[in-house]
Amino acid sequence: MAILLNEQFNKLGMSGSTQWYEVKINVESDNLDDIDQVEYYLDRSVSPSVMVSENSDNKFEIQIKSWKEFPVSAKIIFKDQDVLPVMVQTEHRQAS
Repeated sequence: MAILLNEQFNKLGMSGSTQWYEVKINVESDNLDDIDQVEYYLDRSVSPSVMVSENSDNKFEIQIKSWKEFPVSAKIIFKDQDVLPVMVQTEHRQAS
């Protein structure tokens, strides 16, 4: 089962000398219905730095605002408890 973690940083604008971003993160998989929840691990400077989504209807998407770009990792937890959780990570990309 292939699982991809999508991360999109969109520039919102400047506040003083700080660039702000809208960040959208979700999971892409052919088997979203097999996933129970996704625990997202964000940069420690982001509060909260761990977020959980249980909504497969929106691909377990979370949205935050951040003042910097950062890579994201996630633990994929499956409905079938005999299947071990899987860790996935994004590659850092430049904002659009």
